[in-house]
Amino acid sequence: MKKNLFDYSSSSGDEDIQQFWRSRHAPTAKEKALLREMNIDNLLKERKLETEYLSESKSQETKNQEKKYITEIKEKANYETVDFEDGSIFGEKHIEFPKGIIDLIETTNTYKNSEFDKFELVEKWVYHAALKAPQDILINSRVVYRILLTLAKTKNIIFGESIFNILKFVPMDILDFSYIYNLFKLILNTDSNLIIYPILLMKPQLYHRCSTTVIKQMVYILIGGILTSAISRNPLFYVLPSNLLNSLSELSKSEQRKSANAVAEILKELPIESMGELVSFLPIDSAAAEFTSTLAFSMLFYYLQLGLPDPENPKGNMDLIVQNIHTLKNLCTSGELKNILTASAVIATLEKLTVIEINFKQLDKRKITRMSHVLHMSFYTKNHVDLVALKEQFHFTRVQLDNWSDEYFQNEVIEENPWGDAPGK
Repeated sequence: MKKNLFDYSSSSGDEDIQQFWRSRHAPTAKEKALLREMNIDNLLKERKLETEYLSESKSQETKNQEKKYITEIKEKANYETVDFEDGSIFGEKHIEFPKGIIDLIETTNTYKNSEFDKFELVEKWVYHAALKAPQDILINSRVVYRILLTLAKTKNIIFGESIFNILKFVPMDILDFSYIYNLFKLILNTDSNLIIYPILLMKPQLYHRCSTTVIKQMVYILIGGILTSAISRNPLFYVLPSNLLNSLSELSKSEQRKSANAVAEILKELPIESMGELVSFLPIDSAAAEFTSTLAFSMLFYYLQLGLPDPENPKGNMDLIVQNIHTLKNLCTSGELKNILTASAVIATLEKLTVIEINFKQLDKRKITRMSHVLHMSFYTKNHVDLVALKEQFHFTRVQLDNWSDEYFQNEVIEENPWGDAPGK
């Protein structure tokens, strides 16, 4: 006969049960500590930690398995290594303030080091006032020089902000360019990220005895500032193109051409990306168009290897460019990133030049239509990833050319084949 599971006849069993209940109703100090550790909060905390640990272990194990699996697949497939080029045109390129600008300025005029020792650094109340109430400060040249000197010595951007705040309250005809230029150089050698603040002062109206030479040097510094990567990302960058237009409008056409040719020689020594930085900010206003037009012709002739443009024959220069646009295909299909960037620089510069030459009456509907037709070219390379952005740029420029043709030459009719002999390649 089987015994009932709960039938405890032996005395020893009863004693065990009794001992068990006695221990439960009268816990020892050790058992009390154990009970405190096993309260609901601690148990939940322990369970959470265990869950997180298991999850992390599983996640890491999964990652290791995936990595092992991908490695095995690659080994079986025997993939070749492919170097993908950046698909962007004029991608981010770190460009310092061009040393050629300084050399250009100092070959035409050597400025002696100004006597900065006689200037004291500005007191706190000056820059506080400049930030809070610039209109209440009696601003003279010494105040400007001292703020810039303090900026150079302390590298504290708050003094640069002070310059910006007092800018519209600086009286006309009070600054000496030799002082500002030497302070600019001092700041350039201290921290190039801060040079935008003295460049903000590059306005001919602020200087006394402002000669043509000084204005041209301001133009060079403004061009250098626009090219400098650290400045192009500064929120105050928008002042520079305005100052450039202001300075160029003070120069005659012949002086604008000389300045443009000097800048072109500097650009030829810089990375191609520098033209991408500059071309968007070149002025097309009639007061400064001579500068932009001359610079664009110089760079296009350089990129297309056409020699030197004829300064006395802008119409002939434009004709030569139109006739040679089709050579861009050779650059695009070379597979070399430098040539692709060069093609992009040509398109960007050509677009800017086209606007100016329409206003100068150097372009007609036939030439614009021809350029648009040529830019319909197809090109392929083994690694076509880096051509995607360039094709988009070509398409955008074609649309622009077609729009300008329709807008400015509505009544002009083309009677002969506008594509001549070269296009269609």
